[in-house]
Formats: sequence, C-alpha cells, structure tokens
Amino acid sequence: MRETITSMVLTEMARGDISVLIIDRLKAGKRPLVPVRDDTR
Repeated sequence: MRETITSMVLTEMARGDISVLIIDRLKAGKRPLVPVRDDTR
C-alpha cells in the first residue's frame, strides 16, 4: 500500500502540480491524509 502511494505521489510531483498543492497544505499546517487526487484536469 505504502509503495503504491509513494509512487503515485512521485509521479504527480514529477508533473509539478502536486508539489504545489502539498506545499500549500503544509503552509496551512495540515498533513495530506490521502494522496492528492488529480481533479485539476
């Protein structure tokens, strides 16, 4: 399970959008509880 989540996150981060969302969450003081879904398309 964990490897799947990690690879999903890395794939999204490679595209660039996801890292921004994660950084915004960290700034807001919240941990991403689930892998961020790709609903920005």
